[in-house]
Amino acid sequence: MSKDKYILKPDKDTTYTPMMEHFISVKNAHPNTILLYRMGDFYETFFEDAEIVSRELNIVLTARASDKGKIPMAGIPYHSLDNYLPKLINRGFKVSICEQMEIATPGSKKLVRREVTRVLTPGTLLENNFLTEKQNNYLAAITKRGNAYGLALVDISTGEFKVTYISGEKSEHILCSELARLPVSECLIPSETPDLKHDIKSTIWKDAIPDNITVTWYTELAFNPKSAEKKLLEHFKVNSLEGFGLNNLPLSVGCAGAILSYVESTQMKALSQFNSISTYRITDYLIIDNTTKRNLELFCTSRDNLFQGSLLSILDQTKTAMGGRLLRSWLLNPLLDTTLINRRLDAVEELVVKNILRMDLREYLSNIRDIERLASRIAIGMANAKEMVALSTSINMLPVISGILEKNDSQLSLILKNISPEIIKLGNSIADTLVESPPQLITEGGLIRENINTELDDLKALLHDDKSWLTQLEIKEKERTGIKNLKISFSKAFGYFIEITNSSKHLAPADYMRKQTLVNAERFITPELKERENAILTAEDKIKELEYNIYCSLRDETAKFVEEIQNIAYEIARIDVLSNLAEISVKNKYIRPTLT
Repeated sequence: MSKDKYILKPDKDTTYTPMMEHFISVKNAHPNTILLYRMGDFYETFFEDAEIVSRELNIVLTARASDKGKIPMAGIPYHSLDNYLPKLINRGFKVSICEQMEIATPGSKKLVRREVTRVLTPGTLLENNFLTEKQNNYLAAITKRGNAYGLALVDISTGEFKVTYISGEKSEHILCSELARLPVSECLIPSETPDLKHDIKSTIWKDAIPDNITVTWYTELAFNPKSAEKKLLEHFKVNSLEGFGLNNLPLSVGCAGAILSYVESTQMKALSQFNSISTYRITDYLIIDNTTKRNLELFCTSRDNLFQGSLLSILDQTKTAMGGRLLRSWLLNPLLDTTLINRRLDAVEELVVKNILRMDLREYLSNIRDIERLASRIAIGMANAKEMVALSTSINMLPVISGILEKNDSQLSLILKNISPEIIKLGNSIADTLVESPPQLITEGGLIRENINTELDDLKALLHDDKSWLTQLEIKEKERTGIKNLKISFSKAFGYFIEITNSSKHLAPADYMRKQTLVNAERFITPELKERENAILTAEDKIKELEYNIYCSLRDETAKFVEEIQNIAYEIARIDVLSNLAEISVKNKYIRPTLT
C-alpha cells in the first residue's frame, strides 16, 4: 500500500537558513514523497525523510545545525543515485528529485536555483535498472459509478495506453481479476469516491491489490469526464475521441484523463510517447484469474514461485526485450476469435517451414536493442548517448531484416519490408555524430566526433596544445629544480598544481607559491601555470557546453520519430515472438492444432 504519511512538519518557531526554507517549501509542495535535494555532489534529505532514508538504505544519519538544535540529515552521492533509488521505489516510496539548475559560483552568497525535475513513483518509472526487461510495468487508474467501472492502464516506459469499461453484477470480480493478472505496480483511485473507498477494504480487492502495489489517492477533479476529455483532446491534438472508441464511455475517459494528468505531473512535462489510446473489451480474451494463472504455472511454479519450470520459461527464447514482453502479453490475453488465432498459427507455420528465413531473422534480431523503451526515454529527454548509439545500431539492422523478409516473399510484416529512408538517415546521423563508445554522462564532454562542428574542433585542438604544454612544463621544471619526483596534477577543488614530496620541498624555487599542504607533500602554483590553467578550464567548459548542445539537438531531432520507432518496435516484437514460437515448435516437435 502507499506510504503517504511522510509529510514534513518542521518547528514553526525555528529560524531556518534561506536554503532550508527553500527545502521546506519544496517538500511541502510534494508532501507524500521523499525529497532528494541536490547540494553539490550529494542528494541530501532532512527531517523525517532523513530518518527514513537512513533506516531504509542503511546509511549514516547525521545532523545540520539550526538555532534550536540539530536537523536530521542523510545524504546520497549523486553518482550513486541509481544504486539507492530502486531500494526506495521497490518498498513503495515515492521520491522527488530536486536538482541544481545552475552552477554554484565560488564565494557567492546567492542561493543556487533548484527545481523538482521529476517525481518517481512505482508506476512511472523509465530507468532500466528499476524495470524487468521482459515485463511491462503498468500504472492503473480506476473509477466507479454504480456497478460500472472505468479502467485505464499505461506503461510509461513503452508508451502503451489502453482503457476498458466493465459493468454488470460481476463487474467488481472481473475488475479485480483484471488487476490481479496484470503487472500493475501502482493504482490511482479518486480521493473522494466513497464507493471505491468501501470496495478496497473488501477481501476481493485485497487479493487483487496486494501490498506490493502502491495505491495513490488522486484528485477527484482529474477523473471528471469533461475535464478529462479536454485533457485528452489537447494531448492527442484531435477534435473528438470517437476515433479511439471512447464515445459514450465517460468512466473510461475519466480514468484516461486522470492517468495522463498524473503522469505529466510526475514527469513535469507532456509525454509524446503516448501517441494513441486503444480501447479493449475484457470479453475479447479468455479471462484467466489470478488463481488459474498460478495453478497453470504460466509465469512461475506454484510450489516454489520460480520462473524456471513455468510455461513461459519453456516458450521464451525471444531475442529482444520487446519480444519477451509481447509473448508474456499473449499468454496473459489468450485470443477467443478462431480467425485471429489461425492468422497467428499461419505465421508460425510459415516460419516452421522456412528454416533459413527463421534462422536469419533470429540471428539479426539478436542485435536489436530495446528500442521501444528507448523511444520513451528519448521522448521525455532522458536518453543518454549510449542509448542513442544503441538506437542507431538497431536502426542499422533494419535494412538487413527488411531484405530477408523481401527475399523470401514473406507476408509477415509490411512495415519491416518498407522501412522509411528518413529512419535510415536518422540512424546514420546518430552514428556519424556520436563517438562509438560515449560516456554515461552527457554533460562532461567526450560525446561528439571530429568534423561535426568547426568551433568544437578548434577548441579541442587548443586544449590538446595546452595539455602538451603541461607535459613539457613538467619536464622543464624537473630539469630546472632537480626534483625527479615533481609532478603536475589536477583536482576539481584546487585546479592545476605542482606537487613536491616533503623530502624535496626544500628545493622548491622562490617563484613557487604554496597552494596546499598535504601530509606527505606540498602543492605549488606559478603565475604561468595559473594563466594556462584558466585557458584550459575555459576551453574545457566551452567544449562540454558545445557538445551538450549538439547532443540535445540530435536527441530532439530523434524525438520527432518516436511514433515511427514505436511502430517498428512492435513489428520487431511480433516477428520475434512468431519466429521464437516456430523455433520452439521445431525443437520440441510441436504440431499445429486444428481449431473447430
